[in-house]
Amino acid sequence: GIQGSIGMLGRRVADDQKMDKLVNLATSGCSDIVSLSSNLLDIARMDDGKLVLKRSVLEMGRILQLMDKFMQNALFEEKNISVAVTPPDGDFDVYADAYLLERIFQNLFSNAAKYVPNGGNVEITFANADNERIICFYSSGPPIGEGQRKTMFEKFSRLDEKGSQYSKGLGLFFCKMVMNEHRGNIWVDADESGNHFKLSFPDRAVVQARPARVARAADAV
Repeated sequence: GIQGSIGMLGRRVADDQKMDKLVNLATSGCSDIVSLSSNLLDIARMDDGKLVLKRSVLEMGRILQLMDKFMQNALFEEKNISVAVTPPDGDFDVYADAYLLERIFQNLFSNAAKYVPNGGNVEITFANADNERIICFYSSGPPIGEGQRKTMFEKFSRLDEKGSQYSKGLGLFFCKMVMNEHRGNIWVDADESGNHFKLSFPDRAVVQARPARVARAADAV
């Protein structure tokens, strides 16, 4: 209801750049609240083994559709952060639950908006590897230390930075649990230019050849 009302207000003040910016920031805040609530509920469902994946083959067009709306985060404009997608060489698809993949994208884009410094950049790339498909979210900025990279996917873990005061430490934990459910993985590589968050999805044939497994919260740490 709040988000819908703000959207109506936004259409009335679209010609006022200052007001339009404030409306966009408020809309992003509502999205973060919805995301946090959804994370809490879905983490509980996964912990109890009650979340059933609805996998399908998601081709490149569908993947871009799932992430498109999160590229418009108001903080990207506010902080002059550029967002780019580099298409893969050749065909690319993942065997995944579209709703949960969209939620991962929401969390990763939200983190990028919060932690990438002013004037920075975000780039999404795709790679085909042996029996897996990898989606990489690169974000410029200070590299995350090795110690933090080992613990940042744990429940309630937060980056030791001023910007983390608004984080509840559930977004990356949620992403880890979802990737465990998909029999995949999420991790971070870092270099001098920034951080590379990587999602690895096994091929459909690999998934179907393995027995079903119920992921628990303990798997994510």
